[in-house]
Amino acid sequence: MATDNFNQDQPQSSGNVQNPQCPVCSCFSRRWYWFAIVALGVIAVIIFTNQSSPPNVPDTPAIIWGHDYQAALEQQKTQNKPILLAFHASWCPPCREMKKTTYHNPEVLEISKSFICVMIDYDTQKSLVDQYSIRAIPAYVMLRPDGTTIESFVGYHSPTDFLAKLKIAIQ
Repeated sequence: MATDNFNQDQPQSSGNVQNPQCPVCSCFSRRWYWFAIVALGVIAVIIFTNQSSPPNVPDTPAIIWGHDYQAALEQQKTQNKPILLAFHASWCPPCREMKKTTYHNPEVLEISKSFICVMIDYDTQKSLVDQYSIRAIPAYVMLRPDGTTIESFVGYHSPTDFLAKLKIAIQ
């Protein structure tokens, strides 16, 4: 009986009492703590190993691009070369990938010398975006010296594909 009275006189446990035999004690929460640490570590490794670009790769193309559309039109009159317009944006992953890979290809660099190359900022040059009906980027428009469109194409292109597109324009 004394035991029963003793148990009745004790305050009821709210689950915060550390009892090594209780599944809700701090030793149980320590398991969750270590589980959370391991899970966060795994997530961090996944995030950092799946980055698409090394931090030291410059965000500038190897092709020499002008940025003035009107100047390119004037230059085209004297040089009689086709114009290659590249519509890009800094936030566009395929655009950045083109800058890192395709524009650095030696064959692409060589054939780009046959063009007046102009990079158009999609976000700031909306009049040109509208003029050429650009709806997705990266987008490319190749113009003859008389101003008519030779060809236009959209999306990421490997160096081989991009080279083939540029060769069509100079033939």
